[in-house]
Amino acid sequence: MRLGSKWIATIVLLVIVAGAIWRWSNREAIAVEVYTVSRGEVLSTVANTRAGTVKACDRARLSPNASGQVTRLNVSEGSRVEQGDVLMELWHEDLDAQLKLAREQAASAMQRAKATCVRADTAR
Repeated sequence: MRLGSKWIATIVLLVIVAGAIWRWSNREAIAVEVYTVSRGEVLSTVANTRAGTVKACDRARLSPNASGQVTRLNVSEGSRVEQGDVLMELWHEDLDAQLKLAREQAASAMQRAKATCVRADTAR
């Protein structure tokens, strides 16, 4: 570029910058109304007619250690729960039967142990 064209480019750039500054500085002020706040009677209320969906901050996935058929679901989607709440129950009649059998076997073993002790005491 020659020296003359550099000066012309510089002048054009300065004119553009000056025009932009003038445009931004001559903005009209936005009209506002100012009121003094005071106590008074409520004249009208505003209702939210555009209600949206609220999403939880914390989410949890259920993954029980045992698999099985759900027999009772104590909550529904969106329910509020606290730590320790029972959310669902799985079918467990087979486990109940096994527990009952184990308790009966333990009681029977205790009776046999007592009987053995009585026989040992009698034999002395």
